[in-house]
Amino acid sequence: MAAAITPGSDITLEHVGINPTRIGVINILTLMGADLALENQREVGGEPVADIRIRYVPLKGIDIPVDQVPLAIDEFPALFIAAANAEGVTRLRGAEELRVKESDRLQAMADGLAVLGVQHTTVEDGIDIVGNGDAQKSQLRRWACR
Repeated sequence: MAAAITPGSDITLEHVGINPTRIGVINILTLMGADLALENQREVGGEPVADIRIRYVPLKGIDIPVDQVPLAIDEFPALFIAAANAEGVTRLRGAEELRVKESDRLQAMADGLAVLGVQHTTVEDGIDIVGNGDAQKSQLRRWACR
C-alpha cells in the first residue's frame, strides 16, 4: 500500500494470494487509478497467486462499489490511508459489518483518521474520506509503513 502513495515507488511483491473472494483491495486500488499489475499468475497449493507490481501514480477518490466491500473487509485500514492520500472524496457504503465485528472497526478507523488530521464523515454503513493529496502524505506514509 505504501508504494501506491509514495512518489517514485516501483515495487514488486512476489507470491501474493489473489483468490477472487479476497481481491477487493486490488480492485479498489485499481479503480482509484493505482498503477498495479498482476504478473506471473499461477496456482500454488490449489490457490491462485501472482507477483504484484505497484508503481506510484496519484490516486483519485471514488465511490467504492458495494460488491467490493466483502472482498476487502479486512483491508479497509490500509484503503482508508490510500483514500486520505487521494485527490477528492472516497465514499464507502454497505460496510455495516465493520461495526459489528470484534469491535466497531469503522469508528476505530475514523478515530485514527481524526488523529492524523484527515477530514471524514461517518455514516451508519460507511464513511466519506476527504483526500488531501500532498498536504497529508508524509505523515500518512509513515503510518502506512508501520
